[in-house]
Amino acid sequence: MTEMNNGPETLKGEDWAGEMGAKWLANLACFEGMIAPIGEALLRQADFKPGERVLDIGCGGGGTTIAIAKAVAPSGEVVGIDISPDLTTASLRRAKDAGVTNIGFICADGATVQLEDAPFDRLFSRFGSMFFPEPHKAFANLHSLLRPGARIDLAVWGPPRDNLGFMQ
Repeated sequence: MTEMNNGPETLKGEDWAGEMGAKWLANLACFEGMIAPIGEALLRQADFKPGERVLDIGCGGGGTTIAIAKAVAPSGEVVGIDISPDLTTASLRRAKDAGVTNIGFICADGATVQLEDAPFDRLFSRFGSMFFPEPHKAFANLHSLLRPGARIDLAVWGPPRDNLGFMQ
C-alpha cells in the first residue's frame, strides 16, 4: 500500500482497500452526509426504472447502491463493486438490515472486474471512477460489462489539491 503521509496528491485506488476504506467505514455517517447532496442529484439525474440491471462502481458504504436497488425493484437488480473488503462487507450488512434483496456486493477493482452475469443496463458511480491508474483500459473493461446502448452516470471530483476536504 502506498504511504498515506505523502499527501493527498498520492491517493490511489488501492489505498481504499486498506487504511482509507477502514477510515471511511469508521466515519460512514459523516462522510456520506457530506456527499449526500451530490449523490441525491446524481440519483435524480440517473432516473432508474424498475427492471434495470445496474453496476455501482466504487459503491463505498452502499448507500447509493441500496437506493438504486429500491428504484429498480421488484424485477431489477444492482451490484455494488468496491475495492475495500471492509466497505463491501458493511454494505451487504446494511442492505440486509434494510430488507433489500435485489442487491449484491463484490470486493473487486472496477478496472479489471469480470462478471459472469453481464451485460448490465446501466453503470453508476458516485466518486468511485476517478482512481483508475489507466482510465482508458478501466473504462474499456467496464464497457465490456454493459449492453449496447447502456447509460453511464458518474460524479467525479477534481484533483485532491482542489478539494478542501482532502487538504486537512
